[in-house]
Amino acid sequence: MEQAADWALSNPDELETLLLQSEIAMTNKSSTDAENNSNQTSSSGPPLSDGSSKYELFAFISHMGKSTNDGHYVAHIKRSFLAKCIPHEPPVYHVGSPICGGSDQEWIIFNDEKVAKSECPPHRHAYLYFFRRLDAADQSD
Repeated sequence: MEQAADWALSNPDELETLLLQSEIAMTNKSSTDAENNSNQTSSSGPPLSDGSSKYELFAFISHMGKSTNDGHYVAHIKRSFLAKCIPHEPPVYHVGSPICGGSDQEWIIFNDEKVAKSECPPHRHAYLYFFRRLDAADQSD
């Protein structure tokens, strides 16, 4: 270490040249990495150019309990979306199911052992939100 310090102090011009060469090499590497990342990103598909969009929240997952060690996770799904879950398949109705009848804007809670209408869905306390694009072209054909 002492010899390296002695050399650096006695050869400041050479040290500056080495530092400059090192900076140039790092800049070139960064440019190449950025270019490679750009190529990977752009090759995954064309950029979206169809303007702004509107989205609708149709489901979310939240936790019920005092802590993550106590309680369980539940799903809330908007009634209007339940019939749209499986493309080209009619919804399945069961007698007494909360899915039969009711407003499309109602939320249904899927708990461990029951499915029911959710009176006050905890939108603000969810861990995972699911949205669908309202103005997207129908690609299910």
